[in-house]
Amino acid sequence: MPKYLVRVVNDEFRAENEEEHPDAAAAAEQAIRGALEVGVEQILLGKRFFGAEVTVADGNIHERFVVSVGASPLK
Repeated sequence: MPKYLVRVVNDEFRAENEEEHPDAAAAAEQAIRGALEVGVEQILLGKRFFGAEVTVADGNIHERFVVSVGASPLK
């Protein structure tokens, strides 16, 4: 299985890991899912907004995504 470098970065942390996935789409899906899980945790801890850049790369591709999660009370 091909290896992909997956990176999640925001203003508070940076995570980077080399992972095996069947293709780039599967690697991107897993990386975005991971960033969303972190975002949900942050919102549940009281933050109003979470945003991160997600990068998936191998020797031939380099894909970037912006992931954001937010919560705001309605009045």
